[in-house]
Amino acid sequence: MLLGHPPFREASLRDPYFKRLARGSKDDYWKVYKAASVPPLFRDLFERIAEPDLAKRAGLREIHAHPWMAGPVHSPAELRAAMTGRMQGYVKLCWKIARGALKAKKLEQKREMCKEKGKTFVLDSAETRRRADIELLAEKQVKAANEKKDQGKDYNQTPNIPYR
Repeated sequence: MLLGHPPFREASLRDPYFKRLARGSKDDYWKVYKAASVPPLFRDLFERIAEPDLAKRAGLREIHAHPWMAGPVHSPAELRAAMTGRMQGYVKLCWKIARGALKAKKLEQKREMCKEKGKTFVLDSAETRRRADIELLAEKQVKAANEKKDQGKDYNQTPNIPYR
């Protein structure tokens, strides 16, 4: 939750994030989260938990005794507010993408209806620009959402207080 998403998508070498951890490329793994300002104590704890060598991996007692676990935490109200803000940002982005896709689909349906009737479908220049803008916006938003997810960016970030 600190990074805004799980540390990897699946525990498989096909997953690029998991692969970095499994091969012990910790610095390469954290380059992805450069913009997220990960606290050093959290990074240390996570690396101990995600250690590929079972003999070196942190156990429950070591995890519980780690200094990061003794740090400050959000109250339930602060946690609720932080999570609500994140979800609202995500929902707004999804609605923007959906509206853009719907507008583009309606224009495509108009074109198909005209084609079936043997009529020429001509968009005036303003409508053409609007359609192109909608499609471009939808593509940019999807790309930005994927990059944000992949890079661990969260534009609704709260202070780096751990959620527990």
